[in-house]
Amino acid sequence: MKTTITQQNIQLTYFPFVWKTIKLSDIDTMKVINYGFVGGWGIRFWTQYGTVYNVRGNKGLHIKLKNGKQLVIGTQKPQELEKIVTQLGF
Repeated sequence: MKTTITQQNIQLTYFPFVWKTIKLSDIDTMKVINYGFVGGWGIRFWTQYGTVYNVRGNKGLHIKLKNGKQLVIGTQKPQELEKIVTQLGF
């Protein structure tokens, strides 16, 4: 899984299943959370956080979109991710 965050969007690649781009302008809120156990690793649908994309661990970027949908992108670098989220103004 690879996640790239720029000033315009978040790109998620979970080869070979997911190639997703989320515009920052479509995001209502985002923050790094400890989402606990969501039934295992991989892609988990219909959790309390929406769809969860993770490889291992229990920390990730929880994103709430302006259209009401939610998702979590897992991370192994939560402190680094928190700095990026703050720099982007969320």
